[in-house]
Amino acid sequence: MYITKLMKWDNITETFEILNDTYTMLQQKKCHIVCFATWWLTFSYTYLTQLIKDSARAFDIYNTVSTKKETGTLYPLWNLTLLPMETIIYPAWSYQAHKQPYTKEEYTVFIDDAFKAEFDYIKSQYMIFDLSDITQCKIGCHSVKFYIDIIEQLAVEKYNDKEIAVVIKY
Repeated sequence: MYITKLMKWDNITETFEILNDTYTMLQQKKCHIVCFATWWLTFSYTYLTQLIKDSARAFDIYNTVSTKKETGTLYPLWNLTLLPMETIIYPAWSYQAHKQPYTKEEYTVFIDDAFKAEFDYIKSQYMIFDLSDITQCKIGCHSVKFYIDIIEQLAVEKYNDKEIAVVIKY
């Protein structure tokens, strides 16, 4: 398994070019994107609403993933996996539900489920963990390092023998 880390971008033009390239790869099913079930002005929101063309349905999907505390993979329609998030922002902008932060053990299960979706179903051989909502949009209860440590730990302990390129964007 090969892991590459792409740090957040300083140039907004470059940010949108990379986002567009990632979205094109997602549309063509050339990669498997894993991101947080986050609502509104986030990269996750952009991926999902561009794919399904329905922001109300996107919100329902995000809400389901986060309230059920289960990783949601939208395969076979799209190679997109959503990780539960502690904070759900409702579309009226008037209400935010803050839950207790998920533990490292819970996020390990969520991220492991994303790896299982890749190896058992999607099989794209190119997996992108898009953590940029944590850094760019300032969401979540944990640091980017918290999630990177889990991804790297699972990669070494469970999936080291797999032939896959993993990119961590943040």
